[in-house]
Amino acid sequence: MWSKFIAGAAGLAVGTADVDAMSGPVLHAEATTNASQVSLRALAAQGCTEAQNSLGCCCLAGKEMSVNKAEGVQWLRKAALRGNPDACQNLGVCYYYGLGVAADKQEALKWYRKAAAQGHPAAQYTLSWCYFTGDGVKADQVTAVKWFQKAAQQGHVEAQFNLGMCYLKGLGVRADQATAVAWFRKAAQQGLSEAQFHLGLCYLRGAGVAADAVAAYKWLFLAGPAGGAECMTLAGDMTTEQLSDAQAQVLQWRQDKAQRPAVSE
Repeated sequence: MWSKFIAGAAGLAVGTADVDAMSGPVLHAEATTNASQVSLRALAAQGCTEAQNSLGCCCLAGKEMSVNKAEGVQWLRKAALRGNPDACQNLGVCYYYGLGVAADKQEALKWYRKAAAQGHPAAQYTLSWCYFTGDGVKADQVTAVKWFQKAAQQGHVEAQFNLGMCYLKGLGVRADQATAVAWFRKAAQQGLSEAQFHLGLCYLRGAGVAADAVAAYKWLFLAGPAGGAECMTLAGDMTTEQLSDAQAQVLQWRQDKAQRPAVSE
């Protein structure tokens, strides 16, 4: 269940700006790109690091202009050298994937670290997986858990799930099922199906939390196809009242989720 998250860990979570997803990693930009190309370039030329980062993303993605990856890297570098955390993370992505520059994992890690040190959750998550898998750096699960924790505390949903897995399996940290459940719950509440599945299993098995058929059914059902088999088996052992209660909780969770604002990573 880990591979889905780590396979794309070197990329970026979607940011809060108007930079559209590229056919590859999604770059994070703070500034909006609704202004004209001329205005954005003017701001970038004046030294505004947010504009430089946003312009770099636009050049890489072909947003309101032709794709020019080399120029995109140049603008990202200008902002990164002045400490802009989004630009540091984005420049790391460019070096990792070889976007507009020769691929260089060591250089990518340098920029990931600079962004992570400033509290950038996507960079912290990326760095954690590099340490966990030994991608460009010596594998170190303890250090990986440290960075998972930092990203998870900022609401990064994949970090929350993977941190839960670390506590569940004792990877880089002492095994603690109750703590694993707490992190699975945070990710499950954000709608991550893998976390919902594992949280449901914990309720089903009484691992780190008191066994609860209603709660188990709720989370396994919300997990979708992954929890289908367990749901069918569990439903056969539940009373009509329990099943009705669980289904009501599923409906209530979905209604509540629709009303909650999305969590920015």
